[in-house]
Amino acid sequence: MKIDKRAMALFNIKKEINYLIVCRIVAFLSFLAFSYNFVDLLFKILNNNINTNFWYFFFGRTILILIIYYLSLFLDNKLSHVISTKIRNILRSEIYSKIEKLSLNYTEAIPTSSLLVINSTSIPSIELYFSKFIPQVFSTLFIIISSLVIFGNISIWLSVAMLFLYPLIPISIMMIMKKSKKVNKKTFSDFLSLTELFFDRLKGFSVAKIYGKENNVTREIDKRSEKYRVSTMALLKHQLNSINVMDAITYISIFTMSIISIFIVKESMLIIFVIVASFECFRPLRALGGLFHISMKASVELDNIYKLLDYQEDEKDNSITLANNKTIYFKDVTFSYNENKTILKNINMSFKNSTKTAIVGESGSGKSTIIKLIMGLRKANIGTVVYDNYETNIIPFNELTKLMTVISSESYLNSDTIYNHLKVNENITEKEMFAALEKVNLKNFVLENGGLNYKLTEGANNLSGGQRQRLIAAKAILKNSYIYILDEAVSNIDDYSKQCVLDAFDSIRENKIIIIISHDLEVMKTCDNIYVLQNGEIIENGNYSELINNNNLFNKLLEEQLLLKNKFFAKENN
Repeated sequence: MKIDKRAMALFNIKKEINYLIVCRIVAFLSFLAFSYNFVDLLFKILNNNINTNFWYFFFGRTILILIIYYLSLFLDNKLSHVISTKIRNILRSEIYSKIEKLSLNYTEAIPTSSLLVINSTSIPSIELYFSKFIPQVFSTLFIIISSLVIFGNISIWLSVAMLFLYPLIPISIMMIMKKSKKVNKKTFSDFLSLTELFFDRLKGFSVAKIYGKENNVTREIDKRSEKYRVSTMALLKHQLNSINVMDAITYISIFTMSIISIFIVKESMLIIFVIVASFECFRPLRALGGLFHISMKASVELDNIYKLLDYQEDEKDNSITLANNKTIYFKDVTFSYNENKTILKNINMSFKNSTKTAIVGESGSGKSTIIKLIMGLRKANIGTVVYDNYETNIIPFNELTKLMTVISSESYLNSDTIYNHLKVNENITEKEMFAALEKVNLKNFVLENGGLNYKLTEGANNLSGGQRQRLIAAKAILKNSYIYILDEAVSNIDDYSKQCVLDAFDSIRENKIIIIISHDLEVMKTCDNIYVLQNGEIIENGNYSELINNNNLFNKLLEEQLLLKNKFFAKENN
């Protein structure tokens, strides 16, 4: 069997595995010694050949063997735990480091649902592979050699028999290996597919419920679940069949050794010892067969992790250090995700210090792609996107995150106090926290609910949607970034909260770049410039007053939006 050398080098567990192998061999030899000791006692009793000295030696040997045996088991468990801990910590560290390097682009390498699967099921499987299966492979090899030597000293025919019997289990393993890997791959693929679908549909379930489409979601999940159930049952059937085969081979081998010893070995005591010891001699190989499916599962899951770790990162220039007060320029930018469809065509725009700029357009017009280019998550196919004369795609993410804060409608608040959420760096004072809360009109609410120690539940569900976005805005303001990107940050919240958030960012506009993306065109009244996109091209730009006086796309979208609002309010009043 091929050992994953890359994983062994990555985890640096060779020493622990070697110690583990020794522990298992010692435990095996201790068990044989313990068996021989008691068989010897049995025949001494039957032959009435016991004296006081024998009891001293018997109990002395028994206690010593038991100490060695249980010490070996203790160290086995301890070393297995050390190996598991090392693997878990290193894998999580490597995965986190890779995700951090890929930043928001990590979903290009692996879906979020697959990351959850890696953390919840893949890593434990890999731990078992290295802490149980790999040591079992090598310890079994040494146990086989030891058994051949021990049984050969009793009778050469016992060793010959073992030479024929031992390979039967590995041969059965090799016969099922190819099919097992294929079945494991299919089951794991179906599991990932189901997890990805469930994760995706769960996020959009509230929308489906609103439109009465929840039955469609349920049917889709049921269909994928059934597919996973079928592949899982096929895997379980395969595992059960292979276990039955290995059990049959094991018991036939033990029976064969027993028959040979009865006819070949002359001493009755040695015959009993051979029968008892045969169980222990074949048990490690049987255990190896039982762990075989863990090795197949771990192999598939390691391949999945390697795909993430080997995903090509954009090259960054780590010597770059950014300064504030610079301008973002798009110079003749054309971009496409694939050759079939161009997303942006010949885009020229600028985002200057102390300005508030909006990007407007219908869905699919290229707004989100522009934000990705600004954040260095994508590289223009033609043209350049630069900040301070550096192309954004070569600027290290840690430099960009110092400079930039993105707020979206999906920005998340975990379970913690308001104080800890607002403590974005060690120098932030409570006075500054309350000043930021006052900017978003949350100060009174916080004071009325126990102050900064008010504990938020998971996802801040004990706040309204508007309060949640206002707190996120306060947190962003305290970070004191130079560039703020509000990507639908005021969508789906009440008008009061929307105005609070917009006023808060207007109050800090000096020496900042504020970029707004929103379907609500009325929030752009105070913008210095608005870029209107259609089919990936800028078809007009100007401030709010200039654009509403033109009979172009912006004015058309605004009129449609106002008409929909009026219809909604008329319906509400009725």
